[in-house]
Amino acid sequence: MKKFVNELAPKQKKIYDYITSNVTDDGSDLIGLLEEVSEYYEAVPEHICEYYTELKEIEKIEVIHFVTRYILRKN
Repeated sequence: MKKFVNELAPKQKKIYDYITSNVTDDGSDLIGLLEEVSEYYEAVPEHICEYYTELKEIEKIEVIHFVTRYILRKN
């Protein structure tokens, strides 16, 4: 498990940046955002969806871990 955001792979970092720029301050829409990314919603840039599907499960968990840390720090 990575300890710092700057240790994420480039594709992970792009997904992290997308989610953190779109998630609400309290994180209430995090699950919805992840669903949109994984299901190729039109509102999500296609390259973000493709990067997400290319990640291994552990890499997805690392992204989610850092996003939740980001949300917790904001509150």
